[in-house]
Amino acid sequence: MSDPVIIEVDEGKELKCPTCGRVIVNSEEEVAQPCCKHVRFICENGVAFEYIDPELEAQLELDRSQAEQKDEHFDEWEALKAHTGPGSVILEQTEEEMACGPVSPTVWVGFWTKAA
Repeated sequence: MSDPVIIEVDEGKELKCPTCGRVIVNSEEEVAQPCCKHVRFICENGVAFEYIDPELEAQLELDRSQAEQKDEHFDEWEALKAHTGPGSVILEQTEEEMACGPVSPTVWVGFWTKAA
């Protein structure tokens, strides 16, 4: 299976749905989620979800449980990419101004690209 397309978005720019153009993340104001039917997840630093599609969340929980049963490491980011699927889009934005030591906060927003 191939990975989804990951597009880096410059710091401070609004994150918009690549399908319908609705604003997903805006530094000026809070946007209620899901703000359009194409948003699959909004994840900060690979672990904190502002929004996650219930079906995707259930699949990640199943994957996590199976990894624990096998005493294997569960990589949330790799699982997210695997279940977002080929042909889908993930926007990635890193806030360099808010860097905390060697780690800068990063937001990933995943979208359905098929007709939803």
